[in-house]
Amino acid sequence: MVFEPEHDERILRIAAVLLATRADSADWGELSDLHGRACTQKVANKFLVCCLLDYQVDSDVAWRNGNRLVNDILNNPEDVWRAITAYSETDWDARFGEYKLHRFPAAHNRLWRIARYIVDKYDGDARRIWAGRESSEVLGRLLDIGAGQQISRMIVGALRDCGQIQGASDVKADVYVCRVLGRVVTGNVTDATTAAGLARQLHPVDPWQLDWPLWRIGKSYCHIHQPNCSPCELAPACAYALDLPTIESSPPKLRPADSAVTSPRLSYEEARAKFAKALSVTTNNSSRPRVLYFEIEKGRYEKVEFAAYADWIEKSPNQTTYPEWRLRDLNHDTETESG
Repeated sequence: MVFEPEHDERILRIAAVLLATRADSADWGELSDLHGRACTQKVANKFLVCCLLDYQVDSDVAWRNGNRLVNDILNNPEDVWRAITAYSETDWDARFGEYKLHRFPAAHNRLWRIARYIVDKYDGDARRIWAGRESSEVLGRLLDIGAGQQISRMIVGALRDCGQIQGASDVKADVYVCRVLGRVVTGNVTDATTAAGLARQLHPVDPWQLDWPLWRIGKSYCHIHQPNCSPCELAPACAYALDLPTIESSPPKLRPADSAVTSPRLSYEEARAKFAKALSVTTNNSSRPRVLYFEIEKGRYEKVEFAAYADWIEKSPNQTTYPEWRLRDLNHDTETESG
């Protein structure tokens, strides 16, 4: 979205307040204690393990589990990635219930695949991903290892906070950032893409500087239900707190009744089979895996609850065809109190 002139003063106030509270920053473990000094391979590897577990769970839980994996389960090896790949992939996956590193099997399982990549590509030393590189190149390398878009942004930002790399970078558009930025600017929670764009407009020089203040406000005050606006420093300029008219931050989603359905159609058997596969995939990878997106027109979606679609299929087996759908970035379109 592009800010209208009448919103400019309020937007400038929002940016100024967020930047003024940037003096505080997140705790990135042992890396934070180095204050920009070079880190050891052990410190770098443990930092990366903890970061890779830090999604869809509370960050404190993720970092405790990362430290427990390295220190207690693997006995603090020099090369944690080779210690992980000393297991076969099948054996590692089977340890999900025993190690309890994450709430979802997919988050546990991917550590082995990432470990294999780091061993093969970087000789088991996470520092080689970022040493001497600018933030944009580090982001690309993290995406290549399979860290994911938002976690990769968080890692880049953390490395910058700790003086390990340089260069501007984006916010990690997690549920807290999406909620706070959406509410304060537009009056409503927004999606990850829009939130990242809003952060770039608020502070074009370096959006990452807004990340920690947004996360802190989201965790402390701007709750999903019953947000506590009175102590929030953004309240005097917040569209949600001021009950301003909601600003449209993305193209409206069309309902089937509003336009002709142009997407492909599925048979009853195809619909049931695809639904079962989608349920399996999202149950392993999303905190609230209950949403499907029907593509009503190219690039335009209608969000439908899993349960409603399942009920529709089961109660209408004689219908000739069913609408096609696509799974679309579920983790950023559903809200959870986990980052």
